[in-house]
Amino acid sequence: MKLIQKFLTESGCYRAGRKIAVKGLMIHSVGCPQPRASVFMKNWDKADAGACVHAIVEPGGDVYQLLPWDFRGWHCGGDGNGTHIGVEMTEPATIRYMGGSDWTETGDGGSGAGGSGLMGIMGKAVVTAEQMREYVKRKNPSVAQSVLDMVPLYLSEGEAEGVRGDVAFAQSCLETGNFTFSGSAVSLEQNNFAGMGVVKNGVKGLCFDTALLGIRCQVQHLKAYACVEDLVNENIDPRFKYVTRGCAPYVEWLGISENPQGKGWAAGAGYGEKVLGILREITGEAGSGGSCGGVPGNPVEPMAGFVKVFYKGRDGVNVRTAPCMGDNVDQVVYEGIYTVTGISADKRWYRLKSGLFITADAEYVMFMERLPGKSSYLVRVDIPDLNIRKGPGTDFARTGLFTGAGVFTVVEEADGKGAGKWGLLKSYKRERNGWISLDFVTRL
Repeated sequence: MKLIQKFLTESGCYRAGRKIAVKGLMIHSVGCPQPRASVFMKNWDKADAGACVHAIVEPGGDVYQLLPWDFRGWHCGGDGNGTHIGVEMTEPATIRYMGGSDWTETGDGGSGAGGSGLMGIMGKAVVTAEQMREYVKRKNPSVAQSVLDMVPLYLSEGEAEGVRGDVAFAQSCLETGNFTFSGSAVSLEQNNFAGMGVVKNGVKGLCFDTALLGIRCQVQHLKAYACVEDLVNENIDPRFKYVTRGCAPYVEWLGISENPQGKGWAAGAGYGEKVLGILREITGEAGSGGSCGGVPGNPVEPMAGFVKVFYKGRDGVNVRTAPCMGDNVDQVVYEGIYTVTGISADKRWYRLKSGLFITADAEYVMFMERLPGKSSYLVRVDIPDLNIRKGPGTDFARTGLFTGAGVFTVVEEADGKGAGKWGLLKSYKRERNGWISLDFVTRL
C-alpha cells in the first residue's frame, strides 16, 4: 500500500478547518464501477462540493489522503462526521450492478480475470505450441523456420512470469502481421516481436541478441501492465519503469482508448480486441474441423448470449480447448455468469469469450440470451460533472454530488423538467433521491 498525500485545498471541508476527536474509522464504497480516484477527487475539490472524505483507495492499493486526519469531513450525512475518519473504496470498472445492492462480475473460464468478463493477461496458457504454429503457417505459408522454432518460448517465458504465453503470441501476430513484418516498424532480425520501443513513426524500436530475450522482454512488459507482482527473471525491459503497474490487467485494456485509466500498450482503437480476435482463431482451430472426440468435423457456429454456471461441486465445471471430451485443460469455472460467443454443430458445447468450451448440459449450466435484471441497465457517462439531483427534473435540488466519468446502473426512468428522460441511479434506489439526466449518457 502506498499513501499519497493529496489534500483537496479547495474543498469546503478543508477550508473550514474544523477539527474532530477521532473515535473510529468509517469505510464506504463509492457504489459505482469507477476505479479512478481522480474522478472523485476532482468533484470534491470545490468550495460548493457536498462531500469530502479523508481518503480514497484505488483497486491497485494506492491510498490518497484528501484531508488531515483530524479535520471534519462530510461522508456519512450524520453525527459520524464529527467523530470518524471517512475512507472511500473505489470499485473495479468491471463491476455490474443488477439492481438494488446486487452486483456481479460476468466472467470467462480460463481468463485469469477473477470472473470479470474480460480476458486476464495473467494466468495459464490454454493453447499448445503446435496450435500456434499451425495458425501462423496458415496465415503466413512462407513463415521463417526460426519463427516456428521459437514458438515454445512464448509458453515457457510466460509460465515463468505467470503471464499467458498464448496472449503474448497473439499480440506478436498482430504487431508483426503474422510474422510477415509487412507494414511493421520492426524486422525479424531485431528479435522484437511486439513493437517494443516504437513510440512514434520512424523509430526503429528495441533490438535483442536472441529471440528468447525479445520474447522475455515482451512478457515482462505485459506483466508490468497486468499486475504489481515482482519479476521472476532479471529485468531486461528498459521500458518497464515507465509503466503504471497493474493499469491493464485485462487484454481488452491494452488499448489506451479502452483503458479506464487512459493508459495502455497501444493507441490504436480496439487494440486489445484485435489481440483477442487472433487468440480466438488459434483456439478455435482445434474444433473447426477434423476429428474431435470421435465427432468428425464439429465446427462452431456464432452465438451471442450468456451461460449461468450453477453447479455447486467443489471441483467446478471443466473447460476445454475444443468442443469435445478429449481436449481437457487443467482449468475449471465455478458458479457465475459467463459470456458465450458460439455453439458447436452438435449443440453439446458452448464457446466462451475466452475461446474455451464448456458443456451445454443443463445439469451444469443454463443458457440466457441476456443478463438478468430486466428493470435495470447500464449507462456510460463521459463527462466529469453530471449533476445528481434529488428528483427527476431540474426543479429538484442538486445533491451537490456528481457521477464522474464511468459506468453506472439506472434502475428506473421518469419524465421531468430539463431533460428528455431522467434515470434513478442504483445507489439511490432505496431513498429514490439520486437522479441524472439521460440526455448526457450512452446506454450500454
